[in-house]
Amino acid sequence: MKIPRLPYCCCCIDLRIGGLITGCLGVVAAIFTIAVAAVRSDPKIVVGAISLILYISWLYGILKVQPHYLLPILFMNVLELSILITLPIVMLLIALTHGTPIVANSIIFAIAIYIASAILAYICILKYSIYRRMVDIKFETVDNQAAVQMPV
Repeated sequence: MKIPRLPYCCCCIDLRIGGLITGCLGVVAAIFTIAVAAVRSDPKIVVGAISLILYISWLYGILKVQPHYLLPILFMNVLELSILITLPIVMLLIALTHGTPIVANSIIFAIAIYIASAILAYICILKYSIYRRMVDIKFETVDNQAAVQMPV
């Protein structure tokens, strides 16, 4: 199965610009997470620090056209998506095995998680598209340099 690639970010923004915006928003969110966790003495400070490192790597990879710097955050997003998709199923199975009635709140929660999963799936496809664009640019540059250096 081939993973779809998006030509633009949010229908009209160039992928590189969209990737830079995504990275900047991720850095801001990570700094906010670190600040809030530091004030509350919350262990989420580690999550914020890891996110900050991953988003800085993302920005560096886009700015320097180094696609391998984009992979860690792409893998993290795919892992998050896998967890989000399986969470309602696991919750339903646990409720059924314990004889707990399934209430409307559980169904609403599952729908909310699947909406979040759809948004995260779009973000994963967007980040994969940016990664593939960087790979294409990198190999196109290498191919052009090799063609120029080949003796005629």
